[in-house]
Amino acid sequence: MSVRRFVILGALLAIFAIQVSAETVDGMPLHIEKLSDKAIRVWVGDYKSTTSVIALSTQKGIVVVDTTGWHSLDAKLREVIARELGRNDFKLLINTHEHGDHTFGNQVYADCTIVAHESCAKGMKARMGNQAEIAELYTNRISQLEEQLKAADGNGEAAAKLAEDLHFAKLTVSDRGSFKMALPTKTFKDQMKLDMGDMTLELYYAGGIHSASDIFILVPEEGLLLTGDVMADNWLSDRPGCLATFMIRSGVERDVPLLLKNWKSLIARKDEIKHYIPGHWNGELSQEGFENRFNYVKKMYSWMEHEIQAGKKFSEIEAELALDKKFPELVGSPGFYPERHATSVRTVWCDTTGAKSAAESLYTMIGKAGLEKSLKKLQVARAEESNDFYFDEAEFNALGYRFINEEKLKEAIAVFEINAKMNPESWNVYDSLAEAHMLSGDTELAIKLYKKSIEMNPDNENGKQKLEEIKQAKNSLNK
Repeated sequence: MSVRRFVILGALLAIFAIQVSAETVDGMPLHIEKLSDKAIRVWVGDYKSTTSVIALSTQKGIVVVDTTGWHSLDAKLREVIARELGRNDFKLLINTHEHGDHTFGNQVYADCTIVAHESCAKGMKARMGNQAEIAELYTNRISQLEEQLKAADGNGEAAAKLAEDLHFAKLTVSDRGSFKMALPTKTFKDQMKLDMGDMTLELYYAGGIHSASDIFILVPEEGLLLTGDVMADNWLSDRPGCLATFMIRSGVERDVPLLLKNWKSLIARKDEIKHYIPGHWNGELSQEGFENRFNYVKKMYSWMEHEIQAGKKFSEIEAELALDKKFPELVGSPGFYPERHATSVRTVWCDTTGAKSAAESLYTMIGKAGLEKSLKKLQVARAEESNDFYFDEAEFNALGYRFINEEKLKEAIAVFEINAKMNPESWNVYDSLAEAHMLSGDTELAIKLYKKSIEMNPDNENGKQKLEEIKQAKNSLNK
């Protein structure tokens, strides 16, 4: 099925859901899906890719898998779960991974044992952020959505989507003042079995694809495999959210041999699995899709090791492992894009060679050896295609702005210039370089670079705005 058909199907499902959703929770349509005689899945909304909360009715009590990003909403969903299952003895909460849209409602289940992978707590703390800043960010977002909704003038589905986004933005702001982080109280590294009497929950480490703390949860008695946000091979809406991409992410801790071991063991038990359940309501996963993605990860690491041992440079490996060349069966499959695959290739290369970020290394080197010597060393490494570093446009762009924030314009300009030489087809590198020159007082060069960026990307609104600011400043001086 093509992506276009996914979008159309999603739109039809959303419209149908609005028509049949008789019950609401916190003003949003409530959805309840029966997965088995003892398992349900609940979520709210028709458009936003919200987390679906799984509830299992076991002999030893109710087990809940994941919470949403809003604890006030989870408190109400807990009541719905109790009502639907006809009991109120909640015993366990399991987090499939660390991200806030699966853990920020944990406080609602603080009376339960909270189970997760051992790296989950670290990830939760790192993502908590400043709650006041988050509230301010979403307050600004609310104003933008209100203006957009007003402009939509009740125009069908577009207005419905905006209204739903606005609702959740307001919920985010209102929840921040009473948010309390509830960390896992029981963790594991590789596998864990939870005996719930008439039901066994088997937890498997699956980290390194979506987050460091990803896990799979097998419930053999119910024929269920819960896969969190690691993957989906079918989108039921045009807003796949966390399920939009399948890639081997850089900057994520992972134990690849352990991941592949656990994944393979679940593939071997496919006859026990009736339903593969992703962590969001608008994604589906098939047994074939589950295996295809395992093979992708396995082959990527195997082929990479072979190519490196053969003495090939990264540019050669990158061309050899192109998505359409090595994985033609995955081209067009949900979650796979050439640019994301390229990131996966580079990440696997870094995992295999131990290569470090050139941008991060440059920052450290400049602090020790100065700008000129550090730039020369990095340029030699790039020319020789050394396995010591990898070069990423976004990371160099971020480094340039880091120097701007430190009021080191000379260093910022040098970094942006390197980025432009490495990525001459990117409009954004010229936009950033223009800003650095504008701040240094060289407005003529800034104008030239902004115009080049806009020529490459006519939708570069930031560049247009900066050119207008320069023009107004010149007119003010000429008066």
